[in-house]
Amino acid sequence: MTTWIWISRKVEEKYLSRVVEHLDKVALVAESLNNVLNSFLEKDLDGVKEHYNRVFTAERMADQIKRDIISDMLESSIHPIDREVIMKLILRIDYIADHAKSTARRLLLAAETDLAIPIEVLNDVVEMCRKFEKAVSKLREALLELTKDLKKSLELADAVERIEEEVDEVRGRAFEKVLMICKNTDPATCTILNEVVDSLENAVDKCEDSADMIRYLAVSLK
Repeated sequence: MTTWIWISRKVEEKYLSRVVEHLDKVALVAESLNNVLNSFLEKDLDGVKEHYNRVFTAERMADQIKRDIISDMLESSIHPIDREVIMKLILRIDYIADHAKSTARRLLLAAETDLAIPIEVLNDVVEMCRKFEKAVSKLREALLELTKDLKKSLELADAVERIEEEVDEVRGRAFEKVLMICKNTDPATCTILNEVVDSLENAVDKCEDSADMIRYLAVSLK
């Protein structure tokens, strides 16, 4: 039995389901972020607060699962190579939730301080946010396919990369608008605009980083 076949079995039997559980909470973060944005568009401060709390709770739950997996690995006799592979994947997925929570927090701040975000930028943020949720969904599918169909897993990881490229294009358009708006608006609005766009882009970037790790696993475990 080769080393990588052994690693594959270890990942599948003991840890992959836990990583999926971790990603499920991150998917809940992405869904709740979309709801934060929808409430923001409707100027519903109570709704923004409610859905931000759900973002916060889901991100905390994801953190706990991450800590539990890491703690379990420390107590187990898992091979160091296994440990490294799993750690890299978990941390990449965890960064997705961190950046999504940052996006939600900035939208909450904008709602609480009644900052007016121009509709032309909001439209781009809405598009980025929807693509972000789709990227997380594809990432989850790619992770599940690691134990079923490695070729399908690679295809889904490729789909995540394409979504990231699409988000880069939207972010480019949004940034041009932000620069123009910053010439004629107050520093607070300008700061929020930049941070919302950047943190959301970072969340999608981390989806691609996680997809790269899944590619690595898919090729190595074949």
